[in-house]
Amino acid sequence: MAQRLSRGWRQVRRLVRGREALLVLVVAVASVQLADHAESVNSRHDITMAESAWQAGLSPAQVVDRVRSHIVETGHPGFYAQDMETIALIGFARAQRRGDLLDHGLALARQRLGNDPVQPFERELFCSLSFELVRAAPSKDRDAAYVEESARYRASVGRAADGAIAFGQAPSRPMLVDQFQEYVTRMARTSAMTGDAGYAREAVGQILLFRNVLRDPATGLWGPARDWPRHWPYRGGPGGLTRTKWGRAQAWVLRGLVETLMAMPPQSREAEMVKPVLRQFGWDLLRFQDADGLWHEVVDEPSSYAETSATGMISYYFARAVVEGDLPEVPFAAAARRAYAGLLQRKVAADGRVFGGVRDTPPQPETDDYRHRMTPMNDLHGVAAVIMSATGQVLLDHRNKEEGNGLAAPLRVPRA
Repeated sequence: MAQRLSRGWRQVRRLVRGREALLVLVVAVASVQLADHAESVNSRHDITMAESAWQAGLSPAQVVDRVRSHIVETGHPGFYAQDMETIALIGFARAQRRGDLLDHGLALARQRLGNDPVQPFERELFCSLSFELVRAAPSKDRDAAYVEESARYRASVGRAADGAIAFGQAPSRPMLVDQFQEYVTRMARTSAMTGDAGYAREAVGQILLFRNVLRDPATGLWGPARDWPRHWPYRGGPGGLTRTKWGRAQAWVLRGLVETLMAMPPQSREAEMVKPVLRQFGWDLLRFQDADGLWHEVVDEPSSYAETSATGMISYYFARAVVEGDLPEVPFAAAARRAYAGLLQRKVAADGRVFGGVRDTPPQPETDDYRHRMTPMNDLHGVAAVIMSATGQVLLDHRNKEEGNGLAAPLRVPRA
């Protein structure tokens, strides 16, 4: 571990230059922590000898109670994969109306933020733990700090020649879907909080730009990046599009579309522009769900392994969009349920261990680089995604009940 940290920090010192310092620091620290985690556990893709959660007949609540024992509660502030786990736990607690679990999740969020009302946007490039506190306990100071960070982000983010937001300050101005999905979500949420439609228009503009550049018209799937440079913390391509249809990239795209719509008034002009993008993408994803209900590490190559984080996130956001009315119940509710069942049968052990979640995966130059990415047991992304998928089942179970009309309300964005 010491040697890995030493190598990691030497890499950081070489790469940290000027305005890209914080961006590179977050990525490098995450890499070191996840690499160490990966070395200490098994790298099997599926359950082998253990009883599965499906065989044990576990309910979604039982699945989450067992899986959450693997949530990593301490570590570097702003480490997005840990933040994802906390956000997933908070979402499940809201869906099940479990006050004890919600209090625990929010306590973890406050612990990770420390004394600051919100984190700087540089620490929240892929998901926002700060927003969970904005939504759970609105205050003038916290709301204002979140909006201020959004304004600073929009004003300072690098942009490619076509206007697409860029990850960091590399001369190539790379596009990255991981960053894109949280950026458009944040812009839409900030629009809802402030009443400033300019933020919503910014979100829509980026969605259309990224779709036009990264979407493969033959499959409907999105490539993970454009112009990712080789010299960055991870080995990137020579420029141009990264064309491999990586599984979690598709889940990130789906998250960005659904979360953005959740922040917009349903009949607004901006929402009407995003809805057809979501619906088309949903139908395109359905084509690649396998017989067990799962999506694969390389989505359009069934010979690659079935991957947990992509499947869990897609399952949740299909369910979420059905509940919100942004995707039709048929066939998307059934697809979400099949995905969850497949996870319990192949990826989640009865004792809560999670298999088959791919570790951190920056843009890679070759498809085989994705095929051979490690899937450490209890990978943070996989743990979060299983909790999210279980949350989707709870939302679907309650959507037709009388009390279901109010179930989604706590998940929505506070409005101006």
